[in-house]
Amino acid sequence: SNSYVSGGTVTIAGGRIAGVGGLVGINRSGTISNSHTSNLILDATSTSSVGVPSPYATDVGGLVGDNIFGGAITNSYVNGGTVTVSGSGSLDNIGGLVGYNSASTISDSYVTGNTVTVSGTATIAGRYVGGMLGYNGVGGIVTNTYASNGTVNGTTYVGGLAGYNRSTISGSYATVSVNGGDFVGGLVGYGNA
Repeated sequence: SNSYVSGGTVTIAGGRIAGVGGLVGINRSGTISNSHTSNLILDATSTSSVGVPSPYATDVGGLVGDNIFGGAITNSYVNGGTVTVSGSGSLDNIGGLVGYNSASTISDSYVTGNTVTVSGTATIAGRYVGGMLGYNGVGGIVTNTYASNGTVNGTTYVGGLAGYNRSTISGSYATVSVNGGDFVGGLVGYGNA
């Protein structure tokens, strides 16, 4: 609770990247409240090398990479900054606030003035990209959230608020620029609850 990161850069590069956040990488059953990042640059790059034939970068968020197993994020935000994921292989579940949310809650939280960009060399790069949340999985509850004054750039399943939704999003909105190829929405790229 009551934690923040102001300015600075988080850079990670490697063959297989998972669970990267500006404040917390993986929130498993924990509670994050009244916390934020401001003007943070988060940059993740997946690279192919000998011994890593299938590189990837997944679950990357401006505040939290993974919110899972009963995790709770409340009254928290990301203000400004960038979340950029690039490289080879699959690049999935990328969000301005949270990359991946499953069986967990996000409430009374927002992202403003942030740019989320995913670009890669593989045809499966840039899936599940959102201004606030990349992928809202089964049991994920999102309430009273928003993304504003930002830009979201992805390829498939790209949304102003969430790239892909398999559960519940309520009382939320997005006023951001959204750019993508298939399954692109101002609020949610694709809903399959």
